[in-house]
Amino acid sequence: MRFVVLVGDAEPNANAPAVARARCVPTHVAQAKVNVHWGSEPTLITDNPYGDFDGDGVPEAAVGRLTADTPAELRAMIDKTIAYERSPDYGLWRRQVNCVAGVGGFGILADAIIESSAQYFITQNIPAAYRVSMTYGSWRSPYCPDPRQFHQAALDRFNEGSWFWVYIGHGQRFGLDWVRMPDNYYPIFNREHVGKLKCQHGATLALFLACYIGAFDASDCFGEDLLRQPGGPVAVLAGSRVTMPYAMATMSVGLMDEVFENQCPTLGEAMLRAKKAMLQPADTNDSRRKTLDMIAAGLSPSQKLLDDERAEHVLLFNILGDPLLRLKYPQAVRVETAASVQAGTSLTVSARRRSPAVPRSNWPCRAGGSACPRPIAAPIAPTMLLWPNIRRRIGRRMNRRSQPPRRASRGGRSSCRSPCRARPAATSKSVSSSKARTTVPSGRRRCGSSR
Repeated sequence: MRFVVLVGDAEPNANAPAVARARCVPTHVAQAKVNVHWGSEPTLITDNPYGDFDGDGVPEAAVGRLTADTPAELRAMIDKTIAYERSPDYGLWRRQVNCVAGVGGFGILADAIIESSAQYFITQNIPAAYRVSMTYGSWRSPYCPDPRQFHQAALDRFNEGSWFWVYIGHGQRFGLDWVRMPDNYYPIFNREHVGKLKCQHGATLALFLACYIGAFDASDCFGEDLLRQPGGPVAVLAGSRVTMPYAMATMSVGLMDEVFENQCPTLGEAMLRAKKAMLQPADTNDSRRKTLDMIAAGLSPSQKLLDDERAEHVLLFNILGDPLLRLKYPQAVRVETAASVQAGTSLTVSARRRSPAVPRSNWPCRAGGSACPRPIAAPIAPTMLLWPNIRRRIGRRMNRRSQPPRRASRGGRSSCRSPCRARPAATSKSVSSSKARTTVPSGRRRCGSSR
C-alpha cells in the first residue's frame, strides 16, 4: 500500500451530536516533546500513523485527508482535484511561486537573520526557470505593499494563479498574522477573505510554514476553510500545532528537492520522501542541511532536541487534500530561431511544446540592438502608489523619536554624531530566482554636523 486517503473531518469533541460523530474519521494523538516548551499543547494531532504500518515513526505510505463535512463538500473537493489534473492550461503560472511572509517578531537582528536565510533558501533552491514573488509584512521592507491593503495584495497573489502559494510566518487556527505598524495593525489574510478566493488559472498548492493552520481537530480550521472553498487551493500542507523554524526549514528543503529536482509524480510521494529525509542524519554532501543543523545547534542545548524536533514535525505536518494528486509540472519549450539577423528586418522565433498550439512571435530588430519584449507588470491599486511616500514619512518620524537631543557646541554648531537610518523607497514586488539577492533597504548617514 502506497497511499491512504481519509474522507471526513476529524472526530469532534465528545459533546458533538451523534450524527456529526458518525460521519467523522478519527485522528491520532501524540505526546509533544519539543514544541510544548514554546507554548503548544501537551499533545498534538496527526494522521501520520495511518501510513506508519510498523510503528517505528517512519511512514511507509503517503496520507491525506479530505476534510468534508457533507457530501456536497466532498464532491466539490473531488471536482477540484479532477479539474487540476485534467487542466490543459500550461501557462506561465505553472512556473510561478508566490510567497507571502509575516514578521517573526523576535527582534530586529533575529528577524533580519530569518529574512536573509529565507531569501537565500528560496532563491538558491528554486530553479532559475521559475519566477518567485515576495509579499512581506514588514512596513520597512521594499516588498511590503500598503499595509492597509496587504490582505488584498496577498489575495491577488493567490488569484492571479501560481503553482505554489507559500506563507511563512505566524498563524492561528482561523487566520494568519497581522502587519504591525507603529500606530496600527492590519490583517495579512484570515477566514473573512476566504470567500474572495477565485484562482484564475487552476487551483494552486498552498504550503503554510506556520502554526495551527492545519489544526483540523478544531471546528473547521483555516486550512479546512481554504480547501472547502471552490476557488481555493487544491491541497493544503500545514501544521496542526505550534511549529518550529528549524524543522520547517529542513522539511522545506526536502520538499523543494522532491518537487523541483526529482519531480515526484504525486503530492503525497513528495511529502512522504521529504518526511523520510527529515528523519535521516545530515548527508555530508548536503551543504544546506549542514548549514541548518549548524545554526540550530548553536541555539539548541542538545542534539537530541534537534532530532526530536524533526521527528515531531513529521507528525505535525499533514496533507489536507488528496495525496494521489498528480503534480502537473511545467513542460520544456523548444525555441527555434535564425542563427543571425540583419538590422532593420524581423526576427522570427518559434516555440514548441507538447500542446498543439505553437506560439510564434515577430520581434523588430533596430539598428544597433534588438528589441526584447518586457514583462507586463501586474496592476497596482491606487492606494498602493502612495505607500512609498507614507513609508518614508513614518521612517523619518520614528527616527526623530529615537534620536537623542541635539546639543549645541562652540560656535553654535551641532555636535550630534548619532547614526540614523535613511530608508529609500522601493516598489519592486517580484524577484527572479536566478537574480535575486539579499538587500537591506536601509542606509546609514551622519546627521547634525555642518563641518
